[in-house]
Amino acid sequence: MICTNIPIEIRLRLLFSNNLVYFGLFIIVVIGLFLSVIITDTDYEAHKYVESSTSNGTGTIVGITRTNTTVNDNTIYKYEFEYVAANATLSGYSFSQDINLEIGEVTAIEYITNEPEVSRIVNTTNGSSSIGVLYFLVSVFLLGFLVISIGVFKRVKLIKYLQSGFDIVNSQLVDEMRIPFVRINHSESLCMLTFEYSVNTETKKITKFKTTYHHYIQYYTYPVLINQANNNDVLLLNDLPIRVRDFILSKSNASTKPHDT
Repeated sequence: MICTNIPIEIRLRLLFSNNLVYFGLFIIVVIGLFLSVIITDTDYEAHKYVESSTSNGTGTIVGITRTNTTVNDNTIYKYEFEYVAANATLSGYSFSQDINLEIGEVTAIEYITNEPEVSRIVNTTNGSSSIGVLYFLVSVFLLGFLVISIGVFKRVKLIKYLQSGFDIVNSQLVDEMRIPFVRINHSESLCMLTFEYSVNTETKKITKFKTTYHHYIQYYTYPVLINQANNNDVLLLNDLPIRVRDFILSKSNASTKPHDT
């Protein structure tokens, strides 16, 4: 039986060798970059023009800024303007790719009657992207954390398994069946592999689903880890990263090393 304290290096290698963790990190980094660009230019005021009463007026363009955002190859511009409402001179801004205004030009605007500082040029928005886009990106961003959590949770269970006590015995690949019409990465077939091993003079079988990329060879021997508390709880040693396999084998008396896959 092997029951050992897994070193920190091996634990980290296990945690971050999971494709789910890398995929989750990829989502967080990419979506995070998008969020950093649009979060300041999102239209947070759009709902007010629907839910509240509005008033019309005129404003004078005092500034024009070209943004880095395009829609259908049309660049979105930010227009800053001044207008008079509630006996005060106020400033506002709008985003649009359709209008063509110049500094000093007077244009029609609308503002919230009870909140006159919230305004926009007619037929424009207060942001270069909608709040719906922001909600979507935040949802995908949080999904990245969920994916990482799932990957880490599975690896934490594996680490606990490795520290709980197990035996290593040799198994033999006795059957291989390709799953028809199922392709992985457009080129690899999905296979159902059956391994046979013996424990306490009893012959048992385990079934694993693998792609043809892993190159398992029928009738070759492959070490498996057997949970001491449950002989049906079996882990194929080849499923672990190579460095982790080597560490486990160095702590065992297994006579056969696994074939690299």
